[in-house]
Amino acid sequence: MDGPMATRPLRVALFCRNPSLRKNMEAIVVGEPDLRWMGSLEGVGAVISLCKSDCPDVLVIDSGSDPDWKLCLVATGLFPNLAVVALLHDGSPHPVDAAWGLLHRTSGIVGVTARPDRLRVAIRGAVQFGRAVEPRTEASMIPAPRGCGLRGKPLTAKELEVLQLIAEGLTAEKIARRLSISACTVRTHIYRLLRKLDARDRAHAVALSFRMSLLSMHHPVGPPGYRFDRPN
Repeated sequence: MDGPMATRPLRVALFCRNPSLRKNMEAIVVGEPDLRWMGSLEGVGAVISLCKSDCPDVLVIDSGSDPDWKLCLVATGLFPNLAVVALLHDGSPHPVDAAWGLLHRTSGIVGVTARPDRLRVAIRGAVQFGRAVEPRTEASMIPAPRGCGLRGKPLTAKELEVLQLIAEGLTAEKIARRLSISACTVRTHIYRLLRKLDARDRAHAVALSFRMSLLSMHHPVGPPGYRFDRPN
């Protein structure tokens, strides 16, 4: 086996503002001989400082503590070798949040109430394979046939272009500048694609577009019970 797993325990840190969840996570990680607990942090500055000084292999982020995925994007941008595993809450729409998390460079997706063994697999898989998604979340993101749910009206080339830029996190104003059109025109395209996809909002549209293969997201099969995607 190659990589950090073969030579030393994986160093795991947690970003979370929920005391109960912090305790549970620490107990799970401390109980594993091939994992090393680096501590729980509540501030973005503290996370960046820890990543600079102690170089954790994995940062587990409670999605409830980072609802806009900003820390995930910042951490992976500053520390390209860092694997981020997101804990999704059961009350959230898993397909939407999972798709959004993957777009913001998470390496692993697991439910916050998942069994400890699922969390361990996600942590190890995120480092070894580059991506690990919990089975029940993965199942909800399996691509549906192309065109399904479009109400008989396929997206236009421009709507697909706008959809891709939404998936990249651009606002209507930034999309307008990128495409050299007005922000009003962009909003019109967004309104139409939301109607065609029967989506509640932009995040929902991104998740649905993955399921319909309008945007690509591939997860080749890895070890039993998980989907893994090795980066190019």
